[in-house]
Amino acid sequence: MEASHFTRPFPLELEHEILGDLGQRDLIITALVCQRFRDISVSLLFRHIARWSTFVGAEGKPQYNKLPRSYLALFRIIDEPALGRHVRFLDVCAVKILGSWPYDIPRRASKEELHMFWLSMPGLVALSITGRIYCGPDLGLTDVHFPRLKRLRMDEPEECPEFVMRHLNTLTHLCISHDSKLSIENATAVALAQYEGPFDIFMQQLRFRSESLESCTLMGDVGEHVSLSLASLTNLRRLLLGLRINEKTMLELLSSCDKFPRVEDVVICYGDENDRTVQHEPPWQQLLAPFPSARHILVFLQSWDSDWILEKRFAWADEIAQICKEVVAVAFDDDAALRRRSPNHEWEIDQGADEIAEIVAPFVVRAVPR
Repeated sequence: MEASHFTRPFPLELEHEILGDLGQRDLIITALVCQRFRDISVSLLFRHIARWSTFVGAEGKPQYNKLPRSYLALFRIIDEPALGRHVRFLDVCAVKILGSWPYDIPRRASKEELHMFWLSMPGLVALSITGRIYCGPDLGLTDVHFPRLKRLRMDEPEECPEFVMRHLNTLTHLCISHDSKLSIENATAVALAQYEGPFDIFMQQLRFRSESLESCTLMGDVGEHVSLSLASLTNLRRLLLGLRINEKTMLELLSSCDKFPRVEDVVICYGDENDRTVQHEPPWQQLLAPFPSARHILVFLQSWDSDWILEKRFAWADEIAQICKEVVAVAFDDDAALRRRSPNHEWEIDQGADEIAEIVAPFVVRAVPR
């Protein structure tokens, strides 16, 4: 019996679409099938370089695993710059390519290599640079511009402020560390939809279109002469406040707000070093009245006693439900999270605080499918 050969290949676009639905492990296998599949698989593998992978666990919930060797893809690009044209999403820990204790890595990239590395990726859309920068003030980013960059995380943006400034006007998501001293001199971010960073920078330096902002995470200290009004942020869907202030100042901040009818995720964490352990009933009405439609709520005061929280969590959840009728998940500590299927169901313990964890630290560069 003669073998018959398939002479009509799939359209290239269809092959890309099919392979594009595969995870990293499957793409490594398809790269071994033939040269055409290898070219497509390699482009997809380098399209999304992340430090985390994700998969659906046994309970139908997303699970995450760290990828400790993902940085090796960066050195592959340094050796073969043509691969950089495929990269769209990049998550890199600075010390993994620069080298510093306690990271014992076999190779360190020079500043010149890093500069050429960045220039090889004109299609970059999302960039996350985490950790300390030890190699000097610019990480090889001097004069580097990514025309398509939309999402940016930098843990030490003050080391290369000009790079941040060059991209502010097109960013939709900016994430900087809570203790950053970045000076952006009244820069404008007209497309910004999501901000994570210091309270003072947001209130004093950054200019943005309030109607575009949908998610806001404000952290750190609050300066003496900083405006305590969030009233302009009328289109927010998510608000996270992690501030080193006392309860009186937090209530003053929230009292300046009109109701945010679209906010579904709320995180309110506060306390200063002068607070002592207290066990007074939180002023839930004042804290949560601005958020009548909130569905996921985390409230934490640094001075709360953990045993007391466990004792009060169900009563607090019921009180919160009287203010925010649609709430389905609440948390008061890592070990004091509750959830319910709907507003008509009873509260149950959420062991992993899964419902809340998803909103506290959203990815700038999302985890790659395993």
